[in-house]
Order: sequence, then structure tokens, then C-alpha cells
Amino acid sequence: VDHRRSMLAAMPAPRVLVVPVLLGCASAMMARSGRPTAPLARAPRAPRARVALQGSRPGAFLGFESVGDDRAEVDVFGQSTYGDLLDTRPDLAEGVEPLNADELEDLPRWVFEDPDRSHVGDPNRLQAQLPFSDASYEPRGVYCSRTLNMRSIKCIGYDMDYTVVNYDFTAWEACAYWHAKQALGAKGFPVRGLEFSAELVVRGLIVDKQLGNLLKLDRFGYVRRATHGTRRLSRDEVHRIYGRLTVDLRHTARWDFANTLFSISEGCLYAQLVDKMDDGTLVTEARPPFNESRCATYEQLHAACSKALFRAHVHSTLKAEVLARPDKFVVRDPALPVTLMDQKDAGKKLVLITNSDWTYTRAMMSYICDEFLPARMTWRDLFDVVIVSARKPAFFSERMPLYEIVDEETGMMLERFRLETGKVFCGGSARMVEKLFNCEKDDLLYVGDHIYADIHLSKATMRWRTALVVQELEAEVEALEARLWWAVRGLAVGGR
Repeated sequence: VDHRRSMLAAMPAPRVLVVPVLLGCASAMMARSGRPTAPLARAPRAPRARVALQGSRPGAFLGFESVGDDRAEVDVFGQSTYGDLLDTRPDLAEGVEPLNADELEDLPRWVFEDPDRSHVGDPNRLQAQLPFSDASYEPRGVYCSRTLNMRSIKCIGYDMDYTVVNYDFTAWEACAYWHAKQALGAKGFPVRGLEFSAELVVRGLIVDKQLGNLLKLDRFGYVRRATHGTRRLSRDEVHRIYGRLTVDLRHTARWDFANTLFSISEGCLYAQLVDKMDDGTLVTEARPPFNESRCATYEQLHAACSKALFRAHVHSTLKAEVLARPDKFVVRDPALPVTLMDQKDAGKKLVLITNSDWTYTRAMMSYICDEFLPARMTWRDLFDVVIVSARKPAFFSERMPLYEIVDEETGMMLERFRLETGKVFCGGSARMVEKLFNCEKDDLLYVGDHIYADIHLSKATMRWRTALVVQELEAEVEALEARLWWAVRGLAVGGR
């Protein structure tokens, strides 16, 4: 921020307009070199500058392009300069792909100091100076948005599903989708022919229950992209429908947040049924006992899908199928129990806190851990306390009854009033965990996959440190690495 202020103070206001996001890149280079780079600090009169990278096609180039007022609708990242932050990449020059923020940060300084691009075609210099040329990104890495000193952490809490237990996302969600579809079919919904699509919905999307849309927001709450059912809305449609509207997730009557990977099958089924509602087949192809009056709006349709998914997880044979064929649904990692043992050896107290029941938890944890542990050691030895049926997010914000599972075979429970190490409990609260280990707030780290129930509530209510497991990021990092490799190759063999 200080670098940005000093740059803006030194720039003649009428002559310079710098893309705000681009200042982050300029600030990083100033911190390394001690001075702002010439092209950014002394921009020409043109009201906008555009950075582009074209790697794998002939005529690859990397640099700034000054544009006039008639072409200043988009910034360096292809975003609207009017503040609506809508996706405007089709407005860019044909065949030119804008750099994203991480790519700009990683560009070596000579890219900005060499406007004639004399370095293009020199593969030795590229390989020596491009930060991504020799070292590869780690798909299973740990990424920090805030400094975390693990020496200060006394206790680490873990969620189980999609955190400690790494499900095969496609297999699990396809099975959940099938059970939900069966539940809707029993109600007369025309679901025959519908198939699960893992590419249709991702975690983090917002469901507009009022209009039947799936939304992708930016960090400020503005709608960037949207689909109505499975149909992608154009830029003009998105702007006409949402404009400057900011999404407030506290208004749950209209908005629903896809917090977890368990939401993917629900979002996929909802989008497909929205299509059927629009073309009329939701009614014309329905069978008794379908009740048209209870599915007359997009909100009612979303409620029906949510109820069907709830039944799939709670009342169907879904978990029984997982227990019968864990090799089909679970990806085992031999490094997991070793990592947990390492944390215990470092003096950390480990707690398993899951909403799953005891029978399911014991079977899953035994399957992923016991085979990779030393002789006479089981997964129970990894955790100081195990809490099942925790009822998150209420676990972090309310005081609930606590029960100890005194017979692990039958599941018989007795009421207790405090946690004890080495035992299995049902219910309770986060305050009890703090009291057991005599720690609070920044002393605890909680690791989970649910953006709201695991991460937001534990941070907002208990002030615990948090870590979010993002399974999808592995594929994103691999794709980024491949894209950057082709960019380097294109710069080395082509250019202008």
C-alpha cells in the first residue's frame, strides 16, 4: 500500500491512468528494485494500457499496448473499466489472452523495462529469468493468506469427509446424484435420462433461487458470470439482470451458497430441472404423485432438490454402498497417517470433529489409516479425542449436550459434562475442546472443507486459525503449470 501511494503521489494525475490491480505488480517490483519501473511510472497519455500474452500461436508477444478512448472499456485482465467487473474478454483483440494477477507478479523486471522486446527469441535468457521455467508448482502444496507459525499451535482439529477422508469426487457425487434422482422420481418428477455432469457446477457458486440461475461472483459480491439452468448467459444478459447488484448471502430466501463438494450433485440436478421447467416438460412428462402447485417457481424447485439430496445422504443406502465398496469411493494416501504421527510427535493435540455418525466414522478412518500404521497401532492412537455427530456449524456457536460412546460396538452412550482424552464423544461444543486442552483462539487450528460450517464459523465465532482443503485446486495448479510451459515455449520460438 505504501508503494502504491508513493507511486500515485509521484504521477501527474491528468497524464496517467494505471489499472488498479496492476499496481500490485508494480509494487512488488519496486520492493525488489527500489524504484518504480519506467513503463508503469511514466505512462503515455493513452487512457488505458493493456498487457497481453500469446504463447502457443505464431507471432507470440509479451508487452504493453496503449489504446485510445474508444478501446478503453476493458483493463489489463479483460475486466470492465466501468466498475461492474463483468467478463469482457471477447472484447479483447482476437487471439490475445490477458495475463492474470499471478502471472503479472511473476514476470521478470526486464519484461517491463524492454519495450522493444529484444529478449524475444533468446531461450537462454528466458530459461534463466522466468520464475516458472525450472521449478514446478506443487499441486498438493500449502498456500497461506496470512502468516501462520505452527509452533504457536497447540491443538489441530480435523473434519473427516473430504478432509481427512479423500473421496473420489466424481464417483461419490454421481452416486449421491443417482439417489437424489431416485427420490425425485418417486415423487413423479421427470428425471429419466438425466445424467450427472461433474463439469457443470463447482464449489463456490451461488444459486439464485428466485431466477433459477447459477452465479459466479467476484470478491466484491458482483456477478461476473451466470447460467440459467445449464445455459450460459451472455454478458449483456448478466448486466441487464444483475447490473450493480451485490449479492448478500445473509438473504438466504434468495441466495444459496455451494459451500462444499457435497453441493455439486444438488446444483447439477437443480440446473437440469430448471431447463425442464422452462421448456414445459417438468409438467408434461411428470407422473403421479407429482404436485404441480408445489413446483411452480424456481424457489420451490430448489427446495425439492435440496430435500432430495438430504434424503440421499441421510435416509438412502448411499453410505452403506460406500462402506461396502470403499475402494470405489475413497482415495487412500499412505502419507496421511505419517503426517498425523509427525504432528503428534511435535507435541500437537489432535482432535477429529465430524458430523458423521460413529459407525461410518470408524469404518472410514480404519480403511484409510490402519494399513499404513506400525504394528499394534490403529487410527484411534492418532487422535487425542474423537467427536462424532458434532452438528456443525452449531458445534462452534452453541452449547449442546455431550455423550460418551461407552460401547464402541453397540454405540451405547452415556451423558457427560466434559471431554476426556482417549475417548469417543457425540455432540458437545468447541468450548469444551478449548477447556480440555487449556487453549483458545490462535492456539487452535481447524482444518476442513466446508467454507461456512468448517471455516467461517470457527473463525468468526471461536477465532480459531483455519485451513481450507480445496481438492479442486490440484487440477487448477496443474493446468496453470501447463499453460505457463506453453507460454515460455511460445516466447522462445516466436515473437515480433
